[in-house]
Amino acid sequence: MTLAVDSCNDNYATEDWNRFEKQTRALLDSELFDTFIHTRKQESLKENGAAQVLPWGWNRKLCELRLQRNLGTIISQSAMDHGVRLTASFRPFESALTKYYEIPTFDPDGKYLWGFLPFASPVVNYYPEETSFAHFRTVLKQMGQEAAGQINTIDIPGVKNTDAFLHRFRRAHDNLQITASNFPPQHADSLVLQRQPDGEFQLRPFGQFQEQAAQHRTILTGYQVEKHGDGIRIANLKIP
Repeated sequence: MTLAVDSCNDNYATEDWNRFEKQTRALLDSELFDTFIHTRKQESLKENGAAQVLPWGWNRKLCELRLQRNLGTIISQSAMDHGVRLTASFRPFESALTKYYEIPTFDPDGKYLWGFLPFASPVVNYYPEETSFAHFRTVLKQMGQEAAGQINTIDIPGVKNTDAFLHRFRRAHDNLQITASNFPPQHADSLVLQRQPDGEFQLRPFGQFQEQAAQHRTILTGYQVEKHGDGIRIANLKIP
């Protein structure tokens, strides 16, 4: 038997485990989440004549399992007890397997904190640069090609009335705004986590503090807009 187990599974730092547990509990104990799952089941029953399995229904069960601090040891011991031959390694693949279930997390003022991965371990959640994947800009910088990771121009083809658009932009600068954000676009009804002043987390609709979150985005300035083919080119972008 070949068995490789992430020893950190049972030995997380207390601060990391506490934060992970608070975020997971915010999901499991949320009445809003309960209502969401119930509503979706009723809609499925009405449309299909049967309640289909909802991703977040069984995902929630997995979240409950993930709260067992020694889950890694339990799985490994079960494999040994049942004579299962396996090679298990959650680095660097764990993040890839869980990244599709990421919950944006914000502070009390609407500032983005991180993307919470409920299926990933605290180590992967809070130390991704050490255990899984780095940002592509970081990789390029380490390769000595930092400039390749910067977006300098954006071409937008097929723009109608290009001359009129450029004339107004140069005159008033009120028909184009480019904003840099460190979190992905969210629908007002999207459920996200927000850290409360007491350090606990709460699952909330993004729309409840959407305006606060928007204030933390960066409005870019200093770029140039010019005609390019049948569209426009935005050049000299400086993205933080």
